Amino acid sequence: RTRRRFLPNLQHASMQSEILGRKISLRLSTSAMRTIEKHGGLDAYLTQARNAELADEAKLLKREIMAAQAK
Repeated sequence: RTRRRFLPNLQHASMQSEILGRKISLRLSTSAMRTIEKHGGLDAYLTQARNAELADEAKLLKREIMAAQAK
């Protein structure tokens, strides 16, 4: 008997950041893409998300976005 593996549906996606004014390339699950769209875009999602639930790359983006908003 073979053990079944449940893997996330990961996709390469480019999303636009309005605050930073550039496209950002990420590797996201399809459910994460739907969640980002639900919250109104990448900037809105990252500003409200807790750091504990974000990957290291997303934490760096969040820091950049928060610094750009503060200016």
